[in-house]
Amino acid sequence: MIKNIHGGKLSREAHVTLRSFSGSTVDDMIDFVRPFTRRKPDELILHIGTNDLKDEEPQQVAKKIVNLGLSIERETPSTKLTLSGIINRSDD
Repeated sequence: MIKNIHGGKLSREAHVTLRSFSGSTVDDMIDFVRPFTRRKPDELILHIGTNDLKDEEPQQVAKKIVNLGLSIERETPSTKLTLSGIINRSDD
């Protein structure tokens, strides 16, 4: 989804870093975001949940996403957190 986007070209006013973790699940993201939250960024945007839907019920995925968001807010209350909506996929 962000493969050809270059963070440095997104803003002249702010430092933007993009990281992709293809194939990850919400559980994987719990560990993946820790280095970023330690730096206490101004904003953190996560696109998560799509890969989980193959093996889990939507309600369970939603609960995990909410828990991840609450965990990030506890660790870095000054960080604006945005959770991207789950997109449709054409695979199984």
